[in-house]
Amino acid sequence: MDEIRSLLLRCPAKINLGLAVLGRRDDGYHDVETILAAISLGDNLTVHRSDRLSLTVHGRPGIPTDRRNLVWRTAEAFAAATGTPPAARIEISKHIPPGSGLGGGSSDAAGTLVALNRLHGDPLDRDRLNGLAAGLGADVPFFLEGGIALAEGRGERLTKLAHKKIPIVLAFPKAAVSTLWAYKQLSAEDFGSLPREEIEGWLAGGTAPPELPNAFTGKISRFFHEIGRTLDALRDLGLKPVSLSGSGACCFGIARDEKEAFQLTRELESRGIASIPTEVIDKGVSIVEN
Repeated sequence: MDEIRSLLLRCPAKINLGLAVLGRRDDGYHDVETILAAISLGDNLTVHRSDRLSLTVHGRPGIPTDRRNLVWRTAEAFAAATGTPPAARIEISKHIPPGSGLGGGSSDAAGTLVALNRLHGDPLDRDRLNGLAAGLGADVPFFLEGGIALAEGRGERLTKLAHKKIPIVLAFPKAAVSTLWAYKQLSAEDFGSLPREEIEGWLAGGTAPPELPNAFTGKISRFFHEIGRTLDALRDLGLKPVSLSGSGACCFGIARDEKEAFQLTRELESRGIASIPTEVIDKGVSIVEN
């Protein structure tokens, strides 16, 4: 069999269909309850065999291409776990905006794990890949599977959920929110549990709630007024439910069908709000070709 020299992967974004922060843990992280959904918007990741580690990012200037980037640290972690040199030429065509709460960095990290494992002959089984992913970031294990899942703990404990077709309108305020900064804004009054039965009932075909709760929405909307205005614009167009993804800045609303998602995207663009129609997909990171 010919040696695989490179792999191209699709690394999807995610939205949070509700996010609750239960409280701060002794290790400095927070316990959360959230429903994660992989969507069709995604980055393209190419990983080539090489004699050294390098990272190039296309499409989003200013993204670090050294150890500050989670993808670089992922390659180092894979090398340490498998006893192989941290050597690969990694290229990312970036379509998921950084600072948007869509999990682009975590998805690219998951894609890097999958690609390196395949290029090295699959030395890690699924359990070891999941364990390595959990050590890299709370959302990384989710992107190995995709679909929709309830995430608990730091976000690494996943329970797959059934769902119907979900057309989505993403809206991008002119803002970028640091996850670390966002968590520092939370206080005890922002902690609580997720109304899981209501949300899971909607996903199974029941009535949509008017809003999907997100522990960050109040604090972030007061600090970033453009985010609050964007959420109001989504509500004004009749999208339901509406929410913030992760700690922001991306906002989204659920459309009745794909046609409405495209129409309302054009309406938001006419109001000067960058937006994209998308939908939930059933897979996580996936190999496109080698």
